[in-house]
Amino acid sequence: NISNITKVSRANPVTLTFEKRHGFVTGRDVQVSGVSGHGWDALLGSKEKVTVVSETEIQLDGVDGAGAGTPQLSGAQAEEVTAGRCWTTADLTTTYGLGAVGAFICVVPGWIIDKFGPIVAGIYGLVLINVGYGSIIALLGGGSATPTEVGLLYMVEEQGSATLFMLVFCLAMPAFPQQFSGLVGGAVSVSYGMSSLLWQIICPSFGFHSDSTFINDTNLKGFLILILICMDT
Repeated sequence: NISNITKVSRANPVTLTFEKRHGFVTGRDVQVSGVSGHGWDALLGSKEKVTVVSETEIQLDGVDGAGAGTPQLSGAQAEEVTAGRCWTTADLTTTYGLGAVGAFICVVPGWIIDKFGPIVAGIYGLVLINVGYGSIIALLGGGSATPTEVGLLYMVEEQGSATLFMLVFCLAMPAFPQQFSGLVGGAVSVSYGMSSLLWQIICPSFGFHSDSTFINDTNLKGFLILILICMDT
């Protein structure tokens, strides 16, 4: 949220001051919304290049602001424009929904395990994981990934992960007496789910701390690469 908008001079760009530390990067496009006041309508809806002044201030390179007067701030906000727009709740639902399809519809992995055995199933699962996560990492480097593209690749990765889960489950069952089959299945499921705690512990090392984390302060690509290496190992 913007706490103040000032004009430096007729020759200099508009400066935005934020309530908290921002996450903008010099040279990126930003879009301002919620500003009212004489002469400031030009800020609304337009994309402008940003120059970072400090942790709480940025300058809009394309807006002069001379003679604009004092703006009346009403929930003024600025957001970075990524691949044309920011992701919404619906976009995140699409991404994670496709991932859930890959994780829970496991007919093909089960058929591969029964038909070709554990070695082929393990290779199949690892190939899907590497294709899925590897492609997501490549898309992050380009900065133009859409929710559907990421979701489809996430679905591929989750299908590979589900294959390895089913493989471990099928290999563990014959190793224990039949009367403990339910307990064995539960133990495999718990160990699979508890691995998320490991990543929760590791996350801060890659810049993920809380809801106040800015994406520019994180190393998302490095975090995904580490996950991929661990799963391959």
